[in-house]
Formats: sequence, C-alpha cells, structure tokens
Amino acid sequence: YELANKNTDEAKRLLNRALEIETKQNASDGMIENTLRSLASACMMGKDFGKGEEVCRKLIVLAEKDTSPVAETKKAMSTSMLAGLMMQTGRTQEGISMMQSMNGKLTPESTKAYSSAVAAQFAAVENEVDASEEKSMGIAG
Repeated sequence: YELANKNTDEAKRLLNRALEIETKQNASDGMIENTLRSLASACMMGKDFGKGEEVCRKLIVLAEKDTSPVAETKKAMSTSMLAGLMMQTGRTQEGISMMQSMNGKLTPESTKAYSSAVAAQFAAVENEVDASEEKSMGIAG
C-alpha cells in the first residue's frame, strides 16, 4: 500500500521490519526474496541507491542458491536492477559492464517463465503467511 502510494520511506521502514521478522522466524528464501524485491523497488523509487544496491546484491546471492529452472533469470533480473542503480550513481561503465555480462540471459521466454515463477512463488508465500497467521491464532489448518 505504501509503495503504491509512493510513500517510499514508510514502505522501506515496513519492509525492513518484515525482513527482520522473517529472518528471526527462519522464513523461506521465497518469502525473503519477495520482501527484498519490494524493498529494492522502494529504494529505487525513493532514490536510496546505496540501500538499493545492498538489497540487489542480496537478491543475487539468493538467486545463486536457487535450484529452480528460473534461477539464472532471477539472477539476471537482480543483476539488471543492480546495474541500473550503478548507472544512476555515476558508475556508468561498471553498470554497462554488468549489463553486458547478462547478454543473452534475458530472453522473452526466460522473462515469461520468470514472471510465472514469481507469481507462483508469491502465491506460495501468501499460503505460508496465511498458515502462520492461522497457527498463531490457534485456528486448525
């Protein structure tokens, strides 16, 4: 909600808090990845390039651990965001070099598969959150 309303400072605060909780509760990589992806967007929208770069690097690490068929595309998407942030902070050559390293990794097919995988991952995370909420409220599930 905060991000959609361009309240990036509040969005970043809430997303950072969510990450703290997820880390304490040993949340799945998928849940953490979804939160990091939203945080990266909030950082880019709010021009908090240093934090955005840090978040993108964490997304790349998660993508490198991923064993799914879209792991390489996840890494390329995160690398692309990181390269964009670098270029916005005057590190143009470094950003361009990073973009060139992804040459051929982002095809229409791979981005379509990535979109489907992210949607499925989001749905799985929603189910995980719902189950956790039901458990905390004592509702059998």
